[in-house]
Amino acid sequence: MMRAWRPSRVGIDGHIGPFACYLNEHRWNGWRCPVFAFEQLGAVIGGLPYTLSFEGETREVLETLAEDPDNEVVRIKAQTIFVNDRTLEVWTIGEGWCWEEA
Repeated sequence: MMRAWRPSRVGIDGHIGPFACYLNEHRWNGWRCPVFAFEQLGAVIGGLPYTLSFEGETREVLETLAEDPDNEVVRIKAQTIFVNDRTLEVWTIGEGWCWEEA
């Protein structure tokens, strides 16, 4: 069973972040897999060296992959988690990136 979500902070390689986020025990290849609430998205989007934007109408985060010659846009949909008896809408930014707990 997956452990509960908890508030935390994450960064990448000590050079990017740290950013407020929520974590549980899920990992990808040993790396953390954070999710970010709406209030945290501005800092994350502005603090990463990737082209990210928030589409208010669809409530999706749009990630443009700079290394993709076709300029593919990845649409990241919100998900719902429960933290301390509260329901939060969150987004998984940088899935598969090397996030570390700060």
